[in-house]
Amino acid sequence: MQDLGNIKIAEFTFKTMSYIGLWRPMSLKSLWAIRIYNFCTIFVLLYNFYFSLTFLIHLYQNKNKAEIFTENLFCFTNTFLLVFKIIYLNYRKQDVKFLMKLFRQKQNLPRNIEENAIYERFQDKKRFIERISVTSSLFAVTIYLFLPLINRKTISLPLNRWIPYSINSKTIFWMTYINDIIIGYVITLSYASLDSLFTIFMQQIGTHIEILINRLLKLQNIRQNSIKKTDIYQQEYNLVKDCVNHHLLIFSMENKFSEIFSLPIFFQFFVSILNICTTCFCLTKAKANSGYFWLIIIIMTCFTSQIFIYCFMGEELTRKSISISDEIYKTDWTTLTIKTKEKLILMMMRTNRPIQFTGASIVTLSIETFLKVVKTSYTLFNLLRQTS
Repeated sequence: MQDLGNIKIAEFTFKTMSYIGLWRPMSLKSLWAIRIYNFCTIFVLLYNFYFSLTFLIHLYQNKNKAEIFTENLFCFTNTFLLVFKIIYLNYRKQDVKFLMKLFRQKQNLPRNIEENAIYERFQDKKRFIERISVTSSLFAVTIYLFLPLINRKTISLPLNRWIPYSINSKTIFWMTYINDIIIGYVITLSYASLDSLFTIFMQQIGTHIEILINRLLKLQNIRQNSIKKTDIYQQEYNLVKDCVNHHLLIFSMENKFSEIFSLPIFFQFFVSILNICTTCFCLTKAKANSGYFWLIIIIMTCFTSQIFIYCFMGEELTRKSISISDEIYKTDWTTLTIKTKEKLILMMMRTNRPIQFTGASIVTLSIETFLKVVKTSYTLFNLLRQTS
């Protein structure tokens, strides 16, 4: 069986974050190495903040031009949200590490082939989420950054922002273009890594719920496999006690996750509404046969998919937590002892409050919330179109 104590949770995501200066690797032991890495993190943070300010300044300068205003609003909100997430993640770094320790508790060790298969399925999904998130984001940003090069007559910078110097010189123009490419990729990788981290942690909790249900289903098999009554009572007691502790541990994971990521999720929903709204507006202004039109389609698909995955996983976890009570109810109660029945009833009562992830206790991650986000975005889009 796998030893969860040695498993690196979200390894690909944390490795990507460490390469771009967002998460200090545990392998760094030297004091000077740690100081240098912390300096790099501060530099990346300040540069991202400066970058977001350039969009804000350009947004203010073109507040009466609807197309430029919406494009700059889109860029500013996303870069500023990224800066907030980086600061917040580093501020809650010890809490994130504590949550990862909860995932590695001995209670969560796969104990047989079935549980090992459940955890293997999670690992496959985790790898898929990490790679599809990074790949799709890189694909979209590559098109966005290199699309201006197609127009050979008047090549413009890929990012429409305020620049504190003249770019009339060809050398300065191309240096600025290369700088935009580098920061564009850094921002995209940072954004994709942080998003996949949230979804992987949610899926990790869902995996432990599946393992708990698998263990509960073994209760009715104890009587069939044991000969002595004393053995039956002891085995039932041990298994139920283990399941109760595991159930409490899952709720601890949920509480810790909500404590850490509740605020970033709330701001992500707010920004996603603006993203969908602004991309829809840009779509109405673009020509259907142009590359810019299809670029907007790709960007809008990425952001809509991002918020849909959040809501879908939140809905799935809520259903899984409710299903614990259903699975207990389906067991053959006639084969269980009275004390075991009492403990199972308490577990069923506890599941009456299902696991629900929220953003600042305001936004609930569910399919219904996703539909509300799309509806609100469309309402804002109509308002923006009427005022332009």
